Amino acid sequence: MDRDRPVRDPRFAIPRAFDHPLWWCALALLLLNDHLLKGAGVLPGAITGKLSDLAGMLVAPPLLAFALGANRRSARRAAVLLVGASLAAIKLAPEAARALEHALALVGMQARVWVDPSDLWALALLPIGHALSAPRAAAPCSLLAGAVRGTAIGLAAFACVATTGDDKKSGGGRTNAPEVENATGEPLTLILASTEGAGGCSLYRDDRVSLLTPDAFVAPRELMLDADERAALPDDTEHASCGAASILLADGSGVMVFWRDLPKIESFAPEADGKREGRRVVISGGAGEYDIDVGEDLDTFEPGGKAPERSCQEPELIPSLEFTPLAAPAGFLELGEVRQAADGCLEVDWFALEADTSPDTQRLCVPDWAFPFEPGEQLAVVQALDPLAGKMLRITRQAGGTIDTQLVIWNDAAAFEGGHVRSVEAVDCVGALSSCGAYVRPLELEVRGRDEPMLAGEEASIDGDDGGETRVLVGPGRDVAWSSSECTGVEARAGSTASVLELRTP
Repeated sequence: MDRDRPVRDPRFAIPRAFDHPLWWCALALLLLNDHLLKGAGVLPGAITGKLSDLAGMLVAPPLLAFALGANRRSARRAAVLLVGASLAAIKLAPEAARALEHALALVGMQARVWVDPSDLWALALLPIGHALSAPRAAAPCSLLAGAVRGTAIGLAAFACVATTGDDKKSGGGRTNAPEVENATGEPLTLILASTEGAGGCSLYRDDRVSLLTPDAFVAPRELMLDADERAALPDDTEHASCGAASILLADGSGVMVFWRDLPKIESFAPEADGKREGRRVVISGGAGEYDIDVGEDLDTFEPGGKAPERSCQEPELIPSLEFTPLAAPAGFLELGEVRQAADGCLEVDWFALEADTSPDTQRLCVPDWAFPFEPGEQLAVVQALDPLAGKMLRITRQAGGTIDTQLVIWNDAAAFEGGHVRSVEAVDCVGALSSCGAYVRPLELEVRGRDEPMLAGEEASIDGDDGGETRVLVGPGRDVAWSSSECTGVEARAGSTASVLELRTP
């Protein structure tokens, strides 16, 4: 049998997607995302862009398959391959992205297509898009079929074109972020990278900006600007009041600029307004003789200068609050011997309740008061080990079906679900580069029931609503503004993480 021969019944030329709820949901998401969410400030630009990619991998293949002939297997496969190859090309090859931009410009659509390999995860949705491209087994009444088909084709075509022509990184269409402008009179290719405000606004000062290293500049991207075209210096323009950017031209010239506390410019201010011009880097001249003019609201700098002295205070020696994982992630265990190791940490033997004679020994680097349990007790032990979210250990003594005493320890965590810690923030001080190249500062923690934030090594007792008490101890914590390829462990992960202990007693 010829697999590529069309099915005789013309109804099978209609993809099942056009009356499938999953496809319509994807189409609704595409329209909602591109025409309401993008630019509304509800979600970051990077998130709305990835939503478009996800929905597009479901919407586009059936639409293209319908155009090619959905009753042919080869047409359906070609539709999926064309959609996948197109996404891969514009996400991997700057030349393909620029070609798409110029093609859209020919039909009056101005677009910026960003080269971003991380968006290729959306290709995993193509098998579903292929399944939705298959011809449906039966058709409803002719009037309904015509209405569904016409509505689906029109909306899907409009959504796909609108998505292609949108700038997912524009950060909601803000017009007051620092920009680079091509005033050379011809197309200009440059490589742009930004710190995206890493380190907080306190870092972008004349006496601190020299702390920035090449590792602080993330997501370098190649841009081709047409004559008189501009592009935002930060990739995330939603949070553009402070930051730094590196601009590199093809002849090796370039400039590094930073900005701090830029006020918002109202949308009605014209493009030639002095406030807008003051935050632009204007490139004129030609290859080998480029002239780079930096606006008065921006400052230039050279990395690697003399770094300021660290002003962050080192906390006093405190328990690390580290614990070693148990073999079983959860269960009721019997507590065996508890002893103190030479380094001051506790060594705890745990036995399974089913006549286990071989203990699972756990190390707990906590103060003695934090482990008020006695050998022979049967305790509920739960642990969670997430390489990205840190570790959590919870040990609970129950009495009469309710919690009597509970010890909870978080190691290198960014969130403290069910705990008293509400948020963690970097202390506003001058940090330091670690030996591997990460910029690190200490943390302060906002704790429920406390007016003042807590620092590493501090302890507090908080009364509970039910008459109980929670004793909170803050262990080591750090904010990593940026990291480097040489860093391992917690310093390899940008963001704020801390170790915290909570002991809840009646």
